[in-house]
Amino acid sequence: MIPKSKIYSLDTAEYGQRSVLKRIEALFLDNVGKVVTRDQIIRAARDPKTGRDPENWHQRLSELRTDHGYTILSRRDWNELGVQEYVMPTSERRPEADKRTRPSGDCWAEVSRHAEYRCE
Repeated sequence: MIPKSKIYSLDTAEYGQRSVLKRIEALFLDNVGKVVTRDQIIRAARDPKTGRDPENWHQRLSELRTDHGYTILSRRDWNELGVQEYVMPTSERRPEADKRTRPSGDCWAEVSRHAEYRCE
């Protein structure tokens, strides 16, 4: 579901949840249907005790999509969005989010052998 138009979030709230993922989730849930920028995500993800910006905010954003089932659009999903802009069109979550699966050691060895130990 792609929104009909871009509405920018004016969010300047500080989030005190215990984890980076929960702070980013709260930001998006407070701004459903609104465009949220990279800077807003980093500000929301900032550690409330130390004031440090997390380096892994983009990984937590990915986890919200894959592990938690949220739809969060970026420029590749909706060309109206600018670089470093994101939108959660709805707070509905997919019933079964995709889980990340690590290949076994044997599987990884076979893939590497097949690719002659190079990127493919």
